[in-house]
Amino acid sequence: MGGFFNELRRRNVFRVSAMYLVVCWLTMQVIAVITPALKLPDWVDSFLAVLFIAGFPISMLIAWAFEITPGGIVKTESVPKEQSIRELTGRRMDLALFAGLLFVGGLIVFDRFVPETPQDLSKLPPSGVVEQVEPGALTSEATIAVLPFIDISQTQDQKYFSDGIAEEILNLLVRVDDLKVIGRSLSFSFGDERERLSQLGEQYNISHYLDGSVRREGESVRISVALIDAISGVQSWSKTYTDDLDGIFALQEDIAKSVAGELKVILDMEVEQQLADSITQNPESYDLFLRGRNLYRFSFTEQEILESLALIERAVELDPQFAEAWAVLGQAYLSAPSVAASLDPAEYMTKAEEVSRQAIQLNPSLSYAFATIGSIQNIRGNPTQAMKTLEIGYDLNPEDSMVMANMGLIFLVTGLPQKAENILDKMVAIDPDRPAFLSYIALAKRQVGKLEESDFYAQKSADTGYFIAYDTLSWNAYQRGDNDSATKYLLKMHETGGDQLAPDFQAASLWEAGARAYYEDSERDKEFLRSLFDVYLQSETAQITGMIVTIFTRLGLHDEYFKFAAVPVSTNSWALATMWDKSPSSIALRQNENFPAFVQSLGYIEFWDAYGWPDACQKSGEDVVCG
Repeated sequence: MGGFFNELRRRNVFRVSAMYLVVCWLTMQVIAVITPALKLPDWVDSFLAVLFIAGFPISMLIAWAFEITPGGIVKTESVPKEQSIRELTGRRMDLALFAGLLFVGGLIVFDRFVPETPQDLSKLPPSGVVEQVEPGALTSEATIAVLPFIDISQTQDQKYFSDGIAEEILNLLVRVDDLKVIGRSLSFSFGDERERLSQLGEQYNISHYLDGSVRREGESVRISVALIDAISGVQSWSKTYTDDLDGIFALQEDIAKSVAGELKVILDMEVEQQLADSITQNPESYDLFLRGRNLYRFSFTEQEILESLALIERAVELDPQFAEAWAVLGQAYLSAPSVAASLDPAEYMTKAEEVSRQAIQLNPSLSYAFATIGSIQNIRGNPTQAMKTLEIGYDLNPEDSMVMANMGLIFLVTGLPQKAENILDKMVAIDPDRPAFLSYIALAKRQVGKLEESDFYAQKSADTGYFIAYDTLSWNAYQRGDNDSATKYLLKMHETGGDQLAPDFQAASLWEAGARAYYEDSERDKEFLRSLFDVYLQSETAQITGMIVTIFTRLGLHDEYFKFAAVPVSTNSWALATMWDKSPSSIALRQNENFPAFVQSLGYIEFWDAYGWPDACQKSGEDVVCG
């Protein structure tokens, strides 16, 4: 056996193997850098790794069977020992290997100790908005981000449950004095970037991450959690908790207190009581709530939104004291008609207000219930009172993205896009993945002229299935003079959501006519569509959705716009916001003699007196002049 190893050394097999590993490692580092730049598919890394692994034994066989000579590469058996230059080749390989190892070591030291600037442009908006804002002033020495817990259940169908457990633990930690907690959406967005946690920790001033897994089998639940130092990546504490569903709430509180204790945060009795009272004690109601909330947040079809409503309704039926479920139900009721055309917007807005007030009565600290009521007040023509209500919610929780989203939406519909951008920048830093919220900030960016950033957010929203975002992509392309792309995006919106945006106008030819009328200023198509709507509006069954109201603007049907945009329903918010665009059709609408009376009826003039006037309107004595 000793002779065999000596022969391996003589034939430089060990040196070739070491050189092969160094070259493969360096190659993989280069590939990792150029893959995003060249937009190579994700499987390239895996393919090369398998290729290199397969090539390793081949390299050893080649080193054994062949030798490098002055005359070229020949079989080892063909080279007389006295003519072999293996020793010289070996010394040269030693030098090359030493240089390669020095280079590898240098890269490792550089990567470990030299701060790296984030370059993942696919995750950040074009201007680095995330770095410009101060998401909750994340500078506390004890700042924690709760990652989405991993579902390790045998059936792999409990993601809603594992995410819900993580979110509720996050909500409990928020109640701990002197502990800063990163918002749910931002924290959960880190779950897909676990390899960048150290970099993200520096970017957001995070001191620790809480990671975990959930295994649910029937009524039994096992939760494993670990507290990880954000910069070093070292696990400083871990523990596994096991109980049945009846004890899940005690487990969550126990985990929150243990984490706070590990971070050396002292809990007083008042805080402990707040933690204990934060959620329902009914496990079945809790499970239904988690299912319904998870489905509601990303519901883009009528079937999904109706199912989510049914689940949350059943949750509050089982536990009428479940304040959080009432609050989420209010949000769902308000937004559901924009997805489910079969629901009456006025009826569901009334239901949304009722259940939101029920939530506040049960728990006056629920900021997102105030967000729903504030939104309703704005829709009903009192934006000033709405903003005051939202300010109450903001004071209760300055990091509630729902509150900030509704503040931003009020600024958008009242023609104050700069104010909207300011609050929505903070919102998206805290909640970067909510599709509707992304569409709000995309609209704000487009109205302040930041089309590149607007495209980024709108595309991200559209990619999740939120089809209304295609309207912003379409309008941005039109602003650039790219009518072909504008038409493409408009037809994409028809393809993905036309049945909900305008149920009675499903023919693609009608949307194509709309594109020509708007983007090509085709008078023939405008007259055709005006005649079509003239007949349609006489029908008793006409469904005037928010998108149709927006179309009225673009066709110059101002009387129809004023009539239907003033109807107090949530689906009109987009039409009201887009009337402040800088397009010729929106400018013509604002110059209409009836426009001042219209904004007066919506409570905008009182709002402008309190929060500032838009650039598009001025007050001249008792008159309002817009353009």
